[in-house]
Amino acid sequence: MLAILYAIIALRIVGGINPIQQIGNQETNANGIAHADEIYLDDHCSLRLLESSDSWIAEIKGSAGPEKSVTWRQYYRCSDNLFSEVFYYTLAVEDEMIIYATQGSVIIQDLFDKGRYYLEITEFQEPFTKMIDPIQSATFSEDLSAVEIAYYSGEDRLLVRESVDLHIPGEG
Repeated sequence: MLAILYAIIALRIVGGINPIQQIGNQETNANGIAHADEIYLDDHCSLRLLESSDSWIAEIKGSAGPEKSVTWRQYYRCSDNLFSEVFYYTLAVEDEMIIYATQGSVIIQDLFDKGRYYLEITEFQEPFTKMIDPIQSATFSEDLSAVEIAYYSGEDRLLVRESVDLHIPGEG
């Protein structure tokens, strides 16, 4: 898997291919993650390239468990040969920032350095519906200054949308 990743990166560095054109388009899917066609390395793993403001980032996505029920993602920044931690239940990725859910919380952080930015949201306006995954989606605002989180609340499973300001250091 890493051999294919390194080959794509090497071709990009020497100008042999433009990975985004070769791999696919840059649309956004329902949960806000920039979409490009994926390269499937095997039944359990795929790769796609994302472009951030500073560098190319490879997203490696895999699955495990019964019926491939657990999906994970890890990111690789080409400019300095750096891998991120492994993330589960990823909701959105934008310009080296990630939103992912854990049991009862939403976490927003820098992909490669929690010290640069990390915010865990555990309190919401309305109580979560009692279900496995009450968080429906999360998206960054265009300027990355806020996040909109959609989640199910109450016994009737009403969809609630809540906006959270991020206050990123060094940003306006």
